[in-house]
Amino acid sequence: TVFDEMTNLSFPVLTAVGVAFSPTSLPLLTTLSAPSLMWCGSTMSAGTSCALVTLSLPSLYYVGGGININTASTLKSLLMPSLVTCQSFSIQTMGITNLSLPSLNYIGGSVSFSIASCASLTTVSMPSLIQCTGSMNINNGNGAVQNITIGTAGTLKSIGGNIAFQNQALSQSSVNDMLVLLAGLDG
Repeated sequence: TVFDEMTNLSFPVLTAVGVAFSPTSLPLLTTLSAPSLMWCGSTMSAGTSCALVTLSLPSLYYVGGGININTASTLKSLLMPSLVTCQSFSIQTMGITNLSLPSLNYIGGSVSFSIASCASLTTVSMPSLIQCTGSMNINNGNGAVQNITIGTAGTLKSIGGNIAFQNQALSQSSVNDMLVLLAGLDG
């Protein structure tokens, strides 16, 4: 079909999606852009059976379900600078080196934040995080994560489940910052 040969997909005026947003199974798709998309009422999935290099959602601030970006080993750029709220965030097998979610302040769900098998990932930054209702897991063969910023002391209010940064190469400053941050949590 014509979709099988598509390399770029852009939704320049799309502002909201009432249900799921799942552009998948487009084997040659390298760029997905929705510069005006602000709201997604359900799950957002991307990457499966695609050759994504760039995923650009600069205005997205709310996802009513989970964000799942899986099996996108070619993905080098993930842009979601305005994202404030989602019910879960899961990425797996991606080629990015830096995951920056500067506006994210709420993650819901039981396993709320999960990163697996992203061997190139060295930095995870969510400086505005206030609450994560479930677990936070960065594991399964990453090993390269050196710097993690999750909220700030005094602003992060709760993490509802386990925190696991297994087999990572965390810098001493990230470890120190994390200890101060965790010591300031209620409960």
